[in-house]
Amino acid sequence: MDLGVLIVALQGLLVLNLLYGLLFLIAYKGISNFYPCLTREFDGVFLFISSIISFYFCGLSYYAATFFYNKTNWFFARILVLLYSGVLIVLISVFGDLLMEVI
Repeated sequence: MDLGVLIVALQGLLVLNLLYGLLFLIAYKGISNFYPCLTREFDGVFLFISSIISFYFCGLSYYAATFFYNKTNWFFARILVLLYSGVLIVLISVFGDLLMEVI
């Protein structure tokens, strides 16, 4: 596989996690049920495969936001989710620069 394709795929996953993480700023209670719903709907092999796919698309943001909201109050948790989103934006730009060097 080409390195550029891997970088673009990684950037796509980071963008999806960024968008999902920003949804936690709007409504934690409503969006926090989305990821568990994805992972418990199937049985057997489908559960395993859907858990792996769901983790890459929104699992990182789900676990980070759940950790923040469980350990702190809602105001400080939202600030931490904003910082988490900032880290994702920095990673997206770093991988974008890396992609430009590869091309």
